[in-house]
Amino acid sequence: MRVLAGIFAVLLALVIWDDPAFAQGVYAPISVTGYNRDEIAEAFPAVSSTTADVDGVRWTWVARSFPGSTIGLPLDRKLETSTHRFLLNSYSTNNVLRLLNSTGTLTLDAPKAYPSISILASSGSGSANTTVQVNFVGGDVYVHPAFTVSDWFLGASPFPSFGRVDRQTDAVENLPAGGLLHVYDISIPPAQASLPIESIAIRSNSATTVLNVMAVAGYVPPAVPTLGSWAIFLFGGLLLGGGAAYARFTRSAA
Repeated sequence: MRVLAGIFAVLLALVIWDDPAFAQGVYAPISVTGYNRDEIAEAFPAVSSTTADVDGVRWTWVARSFPGSTIGLPLDRKLETSTHRFLLNSYSTNNVLRLLNSTGTLTLDAPKAYPSISILASSGSGSANTTVQVNFVGGDVYVHPAFTVSDWFLGASPFPSFGRVDRQTDAVENLPAGGLLHVYDISIPPAQASLPIESIAIRSNSATTVLNVMAVAGYVPPAVPTLGSWAIFLFGGLLLGGGAAYARFTRSAA
């Protein structure tokens, strides 16, 4: 039993060390308010379960709960890679910051310092020139240089296609290369990396394409091994070694 307990302790420690958030750090979801449109159709008809389209025409995001959708946005609203974890807002309420040559602000529910943040976004009817301003508690700001958010049918994405639905006809398109979400990391200057972020102001500088911001995440650095963490290894090793010694003793005594 002591050998088994030692093996269990060591395996548990190895599992902890293997977690990306522990070993290399990860972008974790940030809870915010400020989404102004519901663009995710989770129920039939699409026009009743959404308030706007993605592209300024009639197409919008579709959830897997929508009739006919096979590759839509997941029901648990989680989009994750080995380095980024996003959580979409509820599909039954405003879940997108939709901008057309305008500015919108996402306010953190709990201000916190991050060395880098990540934005999950796509544009419709073409790429969107985008500016981000990070507002810190106390009044400091950081304005990130303008960058381009790719169209939801263009560019590379770490996530698969999620398809789309026509808000007028409810026609679902389970496309192998469409309905894409893109990830944009924004590093905070070292001098401001310790300041709690209060809000994120995002501006679309395009009058013809629609910018759709779906979620934000903040970088959580790798965890530093604590005394308790090392104790797991030491305790497991002691149990394992003690159990092995005990087994040898009982065999020799017999």
